[in-house]
Amino acid sequence: AVVPGLASALLVPWAVYRLQTPEITHTPTATQYAIDELKKLGPIRGREFLVLVIFVLVALLWLTSSLHGLDVTLVALMGLGVLLVSGVLDWATALKEHAAWDTFIWYGGVFSLSDLLNDTGSVKALARALSGVLRGLPTLGEPWLVALLVALLVFFYAHYAFASISAHLVALFPAFLVMLTALGTPAKLAVYSLACFANLTAGITHYGTTTGPIIYAKDYVGLTEWWRTGLIVSWINLGIWLTVGFAWWKFLGYW
Repeated sequence: AVVPGLASALLVPWAVYRLQTPEITHTPTATQYAIDELKKLGPIRGREFLVLVIFVLVALLWLTSSLHGLDVTLVALMGLGVLLVSGVLDWATALKEHAAWDTFIWYGGVFSLSDLLNDTGSVKALARALSGVLRGLPTLGEPWLVALLVALLVFFYAHYAFASISAHLVALFPAFLVMLTALGTPAKLAVYSLACFANLTAGITHYGTTTGPIIYAKDYVGLTEWWRTGLIVSWINLGIWLTVGFAWWKFLGYW
């Protein structure tokens, strides 16, 4: 993915800057301001030190979850519980964290909906129906090429129904991979295009990946602006990866 990835890394930030030009573009005094404010706060004291210790412990438990078997969600709740019991954080303050509650509702709700799509067999039904449609498409050069392009577009924009790239991959990747290879698509090309395209979907919605709801809750970017920018950036990424990406994979001998 290095060649198309570098192309996206060059073009996408520029495009987003043009679409969402910030009002402030030059902050020469920001570094000194941060230093001055840190000096005013003084050294780390009791409650601040306790928060630091809890944060480090939670991070360590997350990193070593494969060793002790504790679910990452349980670890997070344990850390929150210690903060509440110790008095570092009180419930009234927690209730005022509107951004956190927004994140919880957006991410939890849509994540549950995406799970239901998979659990009810909707995804497999979609793959079967799409496979029947793709078999009837005209060929272009390679007999599987048009089918692959259409399938990738469906796979990509299906992310509007998912709140996680992981959930998207778990639900759609196996079904689409089987379908595409059955239609004659080279296996390596199918695997890499599906895997890469899944990751390119992260920013098309404000709930499309874990960090999306957290950033959106800060109200820096409105819903309409986010979705419009996400859609335009998706066109740019698709253009890059369907041309530069396919050419690079051709050079590597994947098809």
